[in-house]
Amino acid sequence: PEPQRGTCWWTAVVSFSVVVMVLTAIIAPTGHRNVLQRYTISSTSASAMRASLSPLRYTPHGPGVPQTALSHQPGINSRGATHHQASLGAPASGGVTIPGWGGKPVTIPGAIPLSPVTRALDDYRPPEDWPYRPQSFKRMDETSDTGFYIIPRFVKHIDDEAIDALTALYAAVFSTGPAGKSAFLDLCSSWVSHYPKDLKASRVAITGMNWLELAANRQATEWTRKDLNGDTHLPYDDNSFDFITNVVSVDYLTKPREVFQEMHRVMKPGGVAVISFSNRCFFTKAIAMWIADMNDGRGHARIVANYFRFNPS
Repeated sequence: PEPQRGTCWWTAVVSFSVVVMVLTAIIAPTGHRNVLQRYTISSTSASAMRASLSPLRYTPHGPGVPQTALSHQPGINSRGATHHQASLGAPASGGVTIPGWGGKPVTIPGAIPLSPVTRALDDYRPPEDWPYRPQSFKRMDETSDTGFYIIPRFVKHIDDEAIDALTALYAAVFSTGPAGKSAFLDLCSSWVSHYPKDLKASRVAITGMNWLELAANRQATEWTRKDLNGDTHLPYDDNSFDFITNVVSVDYLTKPREVFQEMHRVMKPGGVAVISFSNRCFFTKAIAMWIADMNDGRGHARIVANYFRFNPS
């Protein structure tokens, strides 16, 4: 990445019953716009996980591509680097190399640069101004979120194959941070964060809606019950975290611009944010523009890309 710039990838993980997209951003220092890139992990079966990457290019509108289509051939990205297909867990010779924490290179296995899902933003002209209106964030159920989440749910909200792919992504990206000294923040967390089991960290802070779920998270060193739709302020100092994660919860945020501004504030320069989302949700609590088409991974990627694009203001 260019000096004092951010880099961003978006990732789709497709398994039997769930689609998980991930937008990963290296956060730029305050006052610098994050530069976006993304890559995709896709599969047609539990044993055929695949990934793909290409740099984000903002170009005029063109023909769309189906979000579920897969590419299984080697490809060349816009920088001329050739990347070959490799399944998850493949040696470092497979996949693609991307910037991790502080711009350090990290290899993500199974990358397919020409996957149509990877190219979801290729024909997208980004808006110059914040493109969303208040009605975009309306929900079927506008009652208190605190009441909705008062009963603990000790379940996993994505399937095992998607969890494995997400954890493998985390393992690769987290490995670029300071060994044993990285600080993590998991937003909208629960009893499990899907981090690698052997994670070594100086701090793992989590926020979420249900205190029983948060207290049961064995990887957390601290937890805070927090309704981000009520109060978007994060109770942490500036430049506190090397990594920020959010798993299948971005679709519930009614004030995403404020939340992403807070993420930027508490992230250390050069840190990495990973946002994942899926085609499963509590339908009545997800925002209107998200549930308009739950299988529109391409459109959802553009929404989250805009959340990053407009932060900082």
